[in-house]
Amino acid sequence: LSARACMGAGSGVRGGMKVFAQRSGLGHAKRSLKPFRRMLMTPSRTSVAQGEHFSHPELDRLVDFNPTEFSNSILSLDFESSEQGKSNTNTMGEMESSDVLLLPVKDVKCLTSQAGGHHSPMLMTLEQVGKCLKWDVDITSEDERKEVLERMIWIGTAPSSGSPTRHFALDVSSLPFIQPESTDFHRVNVIASDLDSDLDAAIMASAVGKGAWHQNTRFCALCGSPTKSRKMGTSRQCTNDDCRKTYFPRVDPAIIVLLEKDDHCLLGRQSRWKEGRYSCIAGFVELGERLEEGLVREVLEETGVRVDPESISYATSQPWPFPQSLMVGYFAEASHGSGEDISKLPKIAVDKEELEDARWFSRSEIEDMFAGKNEKHHIPGPYSLAYHLIKTWMERGKKH
Repeated sequence: LSARACMGAGSGVRGGMKVFAQRSGLGHAKRSLKPFRRMLMTPSRTSVAQGEHFSHPELDRLVDFNPTEFSNSILSLDFESSEQGKSNTNTMGEMESSDVLLLPVKDVKCLTSQAGGHHSPMLMTLEQVGKCLKWDVDITSEDERKEVLERMIWIGTAPSSGSPTRHFALDVSSLPFIQPESTDFHRVNVIASDLDSDLDAAIMASAVGKGAWHQNTRFCALCGSPTKSRKMGTSRQCTNDDCRKTYFPRVDPAIIVLLEKDDHCLLGRQSRWKEGRYSCIAGFVELGERLEEGLVREVLEETGVRVDPESISYATSQPWPFPQSLMVGYFAEASHGSGEDISKLPKIAVDKEELEDARWFSRSEIEDMFAGKNEKHHIPGPYSLAYHLIKTWMERGKKH
């Protein structure tokens, strides 16, 4: 599932800078943009940064432990003593099995429980994982523990019952995993509006993103040999002794922009979306491009509308790990092309390979969407960056 499929319109990798320069009329002289102005967003920016962004300040991603020592601690952990309330002393000091929580993931989905219409991540202890794998409760076999360790993927340290707990994703794609009752695997972006906690959303998004990366990096791109997870899932390495190539998780940068002109904003839609849904124009940045150049090219390629490069201003960013995108949000103004009537809005010429439709929406039309008064058109939910860019633009207009 790509960023363009969920967040807005995306681009195919075609054209490149040569076509971009020809179609935009910018040429090399204007490819160096002046330092862009930073626009301060309304208070919604705070909620964007913490909740709907699938990111959270309480999720500490720093690896604050030695992965080798941690693995040895898991292998030597006495679950029976832990159940009786006794502490476990090992190379990490005191650690109990409840200090580690695992979130099962497979096929870009994570395991959730549901109650009262709300979803929560099914965070499990090692003992609970053992039950789902039909192992003994105490997971006595060292081989069984090693099998779990090889599939554990570091997410971060987060509060759990008042104390910091290490959180991991557990890739169960190739394990005989039996789901507990009243649980199911879900795509995080699909159920995002039904999650109880912003922190839960961040944990789940990181889990499915990293889990997907491990599934897609099972073989070395250089020699074709299998790769193996290293350092608690933070990297993978080729198992061929003559190669030993190491791989790290990567992100695909993509821009998303709220383009405005004369109290209107430009939104587009793809045919695969729910009927009536429109969103900000978005797409992936190509090799050799700056983010701002990618923005100008994407809007022009998909809608035929030119962007004033000097109007581009950064808003905020959003991790979109479904599977591995980073959305970078902007505001910008449209400009008229040569020979266009400046008394009218810039003309739209939709690339039907990218979009089904694109159109200018007035501020009053956007206000009706937020108020639920527009029966024909609607925008993405509050978990998306597009929602907050549109909302910020709408509210900014009320102040003028």
